[in-house]
Amino acid sequence: MKSLAEQHPEAWAAIEKAGFTSLAEMARRMTAPGTMDAALGYASAAHKWNKGRMPGAGAERRAAEWLARTKAPADSDMLIVVCPEGVSPKARRLLTVLGCEVEAL
Repeated sequence: MKSLAEQHPEAWAAIEKAGFTSLAEMARRMTAPGTMDAALGYASAAHKWNKGRMPGAGAERRAAEWLARTKAPADSDMLIVVCPEGVSPKARRLLTVLGCEVEAL
């Protein structure tokens, strides 16, 4: 599955060039705009950024904080969390805040 940065390369290149490097890094890690919005605490912001709108400084700060929280040590193993189909929206939001990308399989 392609990342947001791969899906909308022109928009995310412009965002990174404008100095929003943490948001651009998040876009390279996320595959769905809703997941990125939930991680940042916004509603439909990533969708607007995919269309070429510029984010604000607050979004960049939140992205930097999210990246700092989710940074794993280089020697750690990856943890995969498997949830049953139909997991509650609250559980999905919690996993997103913890840095997990929740995808329907």
